[in-house]
Amino acid sequence: MSSLAFKTGRVTLVSALIAGLATGVTADPIKLEFMPPELDVENICSPREPDGALLEKWSGWTGGDLPETNPSLLKRDLQRLEQIDPVAWYDTIETAISLFPNIDEKYTENHALVDRIDLMVAAGRDDKLMTRRLVPQLMLNAETLSPRFQNILGNYLIEGVGIEPDERRGLQLIKASAYAGNADALLHLAKLDIEGAPATGWDIPPDLAITMALGALVGELNPTICDRIWRIAREFHNGDLVVRDVSTAEAWFRFAADLGDANAAWEVTEYHMESEGFAKDNDILIEYLTKAADGGLPYAKLELGSLYEEGALVEKNFDESLRLYREAAAFDNRSGLLRLARFLEENVGTRPELEEERLEVLTKLINLPDAPGWAFTRLANNVLKTKGRWAGDTEARALLEKAVARDDPDAFERLGLLLMRDRRDADAFNRGIDLMVRAVSHHGSINSMDKLRGAHMCVANKEPMLEQANYWLHMDQSSGTATLEFTAEQMQAQPWQDDPIMLATMQSQALYGRPKSLANYMAMLDSSETASPEERQFWSEYAGAYDRVLKARASIAYELAATDKDRQSALNLMRRAVQEGDPDAAVALAEILLELEQSPEHVRVEASDLLLPIAATGDGDAMNLLLLLAGGGVEAQQSIYTQFAEAIEVRGDFEALLFSLPFVDGQKRIDYLDRAISVMICDFKSTMRVAAVLNSIGEGEASRRWLDTASHLTEGVPWTLVKLGDGYVNMVGDAATPKAIERYSQALEAGSEVGGLRLWSFFGDPKSELYSEEKTVELLTTLIKMADIESLSSVLGKMRGSSDEIQAAVGARVDVREKYLVAAEAGDPRAMRGYAQLTRDGATSADELSESVAWMTKAAEHDDIPAMVELSQIYAFGLGVEPSPEDAIAWLEKAAAAGSEPAAGYLDLLKLQRNLTQ
Repeated sequence: MSSLAFKTGRVTLVSALIAGLATGVTADPIKLEFMPPELDVENICSPREPDGALLEKWSGWTGGDLPETNPSLLKRDLQRLEQIDPVAWYDTIETAISLFPNIDEKYTENHALVDRIDLMVAAGRDDKLMTRRLVPQLMLNAETLSPRFQNILGNYLIEGVGIEPDERRGLQLIKASAYAGNADALLHLAKLDIEGAPATGWDIPPDLAITMALGALVGELNPTICDRIWRIAREFHNGDLVVRDVSTAEAWFRFAADLGDANAAWEVTEYHMESEGFAKDNDILIEYLTKAADGGLPYAKLELGSLYEEGALVEKNFDESLRLYREAAAFDNRSGLLRLARFLEENVGTRPELEEERLEVLTKLINLPDAPGWAFTRLANNVLKTKGRWAGDTEARALLEKAVARDDPDAFERLGLLLMRDRRDADAFNRGIDLMVRAVSHHGSINSMDKLRGAHMCVANKEPMLEQANYWLHMDQSSGTATLEFTAEQMQAQPWQDDPIMLATMQSQALYGRPKSLANYMAMLDSSETASPEERQFWSEYAGAYDRVLKARASIAYELAATDKDRQSALNLMRRAVQEGDPDAAVALAEILLELEQSPEHVRVEASDLLLPIAATGDGDAMNLLLLLAGGGVEAQQSIYTQFAEAIEVRGDFEALLFSLPFVDGQKRIDYLDRAISVMICDFKSTMRVAAVLNSIGEGEASRRWLDTASHLTEGVPWTLVKLGDGYVNMVGDAATPKAIERYSQALEAGSEVGGLRLWSFFGDPKSELYSEEKTVELLTTLIKMADIESLSSVLGKMRGSSDEIQAAVGARVDVREKYLVAAEAGDPRAMRGYAQLTRDGATSADELSESVAWMTKAAEHDDIPAMVELSQIYAFGLGVEPSPEDAIAWLEKAAAAGSEPAAGYLDLLKLQRNLTQ
């Protein structure tokens, strides 16, 4: 091997020797320039294998012949095994030491002694080392040992390794080694000088000693030269003996990298990434990061892969990222597996062909000793998805238990919800609650708050746990993260225009990726006159990263559609969502199609085609729509249940399980009900649905309990109060009349006319046992005051059907004519007609009759068909006007042309009468 000529700056070996040996003591590191030589040689160094590959290679060695390789590289392998786990690899290394003379004739007994001493020290076998007297044995020939062994022995003596400490003798040996040119000894003594405690009899200045040591470290061009270069680079990086100079350290690492050392290439990369006290060069960074990755370093592959993934410093390249992540994950490298798993998970949505590999990587992860909890959770989710919520329950629970044991945040809520299936088992229920509480308290899960409210309100066996449910409701509301909900009317009113806090909340919730929130925000942008094209483009791309946004957008667009063209556009958007695989969109589209009046056959076929595959996944909404499509009835429902019974058993959702209850019995019915309750959304709609189904199968008492639960979920909304009252009337009957009346009264107080009309059936109908003239007057007065023009006529009809006393009492409390007149003057034709009728009914003079006719004429002229018919009668009988058969017939013809069947009937009678008299 040839020796390297290296460049030095202020101090050189030759000049130092000419100057003579000078003494010097300093407390500061030496400023030294020592740059690597310029060579064109490449790949001299043998790069170190990754730990995984090294362990796999030596795990298969049974103690026979040593592997055929360069002895120095084999020695390096043994040293690395000793560093990784000296206890586990003790016997392997000991056997290899005994066999080393067979492959290296230069391997002497002294080499074996030193290697065994180092192994025993690393393995903590100090007593054995003292007993075997290996160090004293090395001492026997101390004066004739090579400089390397003298330095090693000197350190043993100073540190008392395997022998009684003897610092004086140890320093003598180190000095002898240094004078002979041993780099380690030179650096040792130079360090003592710099620290202000020079060794007696050592008079070489530290700058010269260091220069000599560094030159000795470079040595010959052989496979281990890079290991020695690292020593040089580290001296300049650490700044203990020489002044810290990261540029010089980087140059030596780059030199080693150019000679084939991948680890050195990574060091160069780190210098340029951190660029601390160093001029960063991105081209050099990428060049040496690529060398490090090509050299097999998993962490370099991960770093380069992330650059290709993000398109930072290099052009974005999915395939290159995937290749590098796969290579980094080889030999089950934990960091590589973690990054590959994340990468596959982030991309499997758009590249489904990666799913099988994703699951394989997750499986490898959970088999690692330090497996991450989230990998178990992901696999549990996959089990529930592929095998079904109910068929995969046991396997998923086992995986989630391991995830919880590893403190994965998502696992606590997931396992807690699975345990809700066992709601009748107090221990299982309470543990599920505890897990979800921990998800909130330890991991900040906002979603778990609502789940806890639902568990206490709906899932708890026998009756709601109101105090706990209300506590978690308050906590959830206080978090300020509940999704803002808007009706179509509210969306059209655009309340956010004057409310910057609401607008900011909408944007924040959209950033969470919630489908409804994103759809709301994008609908706001569509209606905005100030939103820029760039803003719209950003949100369009952002929404594309989340599932089910298209369906939510289509639903809002359909609600807001004002024309057939708008509705068709919304339906096309919904069809796009279906094409992208959103099952909710398929159900929503089918529901819209079936709601169309007189749906043509091809539309019904389209709805059926949409619903059948979704129902086959255990989707109860799809089954209910199929029942609607079939015309309803128990026979049709049983046929649909039979068709999808297996899917319901394996993965049936809330609606599917309720759909099946009439056709199962015994323990299976109990199990299906518990399953449904465990996955239900605990709201008014769902609780009323449970009550209705239980009532339909003869479970009256259970149905009543669910009505009571629903009573806690009305939130004071008028329509829910009316529906709850109807539930008590229809499902429980007379026994629940007080509760029904209470709910209708609350609805009326909240502004519901329907609630008042329901109360009329109890208090205003003379046939009712609860009939009360006093309450009838109160009801009519309240209803007339709150009624709009559309419902006012109906209320007045009830008043006219009441006794004269009631009518008089109501008339004294409210001016009905005034209510009509205000609306009539505002241009409402219905109000014009109503005011005309009231004026006519109470007319006491010709002027009032004329006023009545004038308002009826205005209503007719505003295309109010009933007014046209009534005006024809006015002219026919001369009520407030001169009789005019011609005007009577003219208004009848207009009414008939506008679609009035009574008007058309009158005209037919007139024609018949004329024919008979001719």
